[in-house]
Amino acid sequence: MTDYNDGKWHGWNGGECPVHPRSRVKWTRHVGIGVHGVSYQGEAPAQHAPWSSFEGNGHLVAFCVITPYVEPAKPREWWATGKHLHDSRAEADAFLAKVKADNPSMNFDSHAPVLVREVLA
Repeated sequence: MTDYNDGKWHGWNGGECPVHPRSRVKWTRHVGIGVHGVSYQGEAPAQHAPWSSFEGNGHLVAFCVITPYVEPAKPREWWATGKHLHDSRAEADAFLAKVKADNPSMNFDSHAPVLVREVLA
């Protein structure tokens, strides 16, 4: 599969949009027949580029990805038991069970693991 997110111009013969719809692209399209046609350039998110030829609207002949769209990172999650962080609820529950077993005289009834999610701006 071709990686079009390299900042270079690529020739295009038509078809579906080859990059993420939210990637920003520059394009050149040709309207008319042969050397008697006119070329136009545009820039927009790929979802708005003229990938397919519409009657009288010309066809895209080349494009360049200016800004590739990158999926946002998935927020990380932890389970907290006091100042201890755990990767899963089961791990947090096991930790609390061990702490309770090691400290039978302490009351842990109000202690429960808390799910913590990272906030991405």
